[in-house]
Amino acid sequence: MSAGPAQGKWTLPGGGIEFGEAPADAAVRECVEETGLTPVIGQILGIHSNTYDSDDGIERHGIRILYAGSFAEGAPAAVSPEDGEIDEVGWFPCDALPRPLTDWAVMGVRLAGEAQLSDG
Repeated sequence: MSAGPAQGKWTLPGGGIEFGEAPADAAVRECVEETGLTPVIGQILGIHSNTYDSDDGIERHGIRILYAGSFAEGAPAAVSPEDGEIDEVGWFPCDALPRPLTDWAVMGVRLAGEAQLSDG
């Protein structure tokens, strides 16, 4: 659950790319930071671009890359909200997702479902 701009909404792990970092490596790093689990990154499911006003009053341009991924084993680690990024971590079946969800999470679930259908 997000503690940032989408506070109180369930979302997907994610965040910024460090200078010189590959996007897939950033996805792995952010997932580890926010869930305690290391994902195996798969294909790109979608790319989303938008501009927004950040909390510091600066207009920003965000680009989100959604990857398919899996975990070999494990469950979400206990997370500490000390850093202010997240309040809670949870795993849910797609047909029993808690609400509210961020628009990005809704799009991710739809794209992941489409990818599973095309693989099967």
